[in-house]
Amino acid sequence: NIQEAQLGMTLSESLIRVPGLTAQNRTQYSQDPQISTRGFGARSAFGVRGIRVFVDGIPLTMPDGIAQPGNIDLETIKSIEVMRGPFSTMYGSSSGGVIQLITDDAPKTPEIKFNFLAGSYGTTKESTKLSGTQNNIQYMLDLSHFDTDGYRQHSAAWKDQATAQLKFNLDNGTRVNILADYFNSKAQDPLGLARNNGVDKTTTGESTFQNRYYSAFTNPTAVPDVALLANTRVERKNTQVGMNLEHDLNEHNTLNFIG
Repeated sequence: NIQEAQLGMTLSESLIRVPGLTAQNRTQYSQDPQISTRGFGARSAFGVRGIRVFVDGIPLTMPDGIAQPGNIDLETIKSIEVMRGPFSTMYGSSSGGVIQLITDDAPKTPEIKFNFLAGSYGTTKESTKLSGTQNNIQYMLDLSHFDTDGYRQHSAAWKDQATAQLKFNLDNGTRVNILADYFNSKAQDPLGLARNNGVDKTTTGESTFQNRYYSAFTNPTAVPDVALLANTRVERKNTQVGMNLEHDLNEHNTLNFIG
């Protein structure tokens, strides 16, 4: 359900089905979806705060408490676990909730998958995934590109993503998972619309700046003049490498080292 019949671009597509979790799609790619549970994260202007996000046990949440779920390549995810309330304390303090994403296991024989999606407003998405198992080492490489002109004026966006992963077992009951992600995105920000049409005027010295804004009810595709004049936009680039080393002490106890 994470990949089929969905664009596979934001977590809100899947998390909106989870009871007790609010995942609002802001419908523009200059901002990540707002995710909140039990009030945590409800006041976040960008990113996800108060909720910790993990991929295979590797934290996607930065030390300052902010997670950028747009960095996640949903083409590689097989399941999503959500923990609310006291269950989240398993992953440390200051956890209003935990979203744990589990990557797919590699097949026994090598596979190459191609995916192409096209839609309205110049929207296209292409992805290529190579995965398999060689000498008991599971490997996966996924590349994807997304492009759209946007429904509103000044709302075009594109995103490039690459994910590489290695999974293998050592002889002493130790499992190793190495995950590398690359993310590069540019998106125009059309800003918000007002209830009614209007004009703001600001005078500085001898010059007067005039900003026309438009109603979301009568002209939903329009943008305020300031968005075009200032060319409001967002550019994000992120590279992350993580490792999860798991060792079984006995049948009831496990030791994890996460970097």
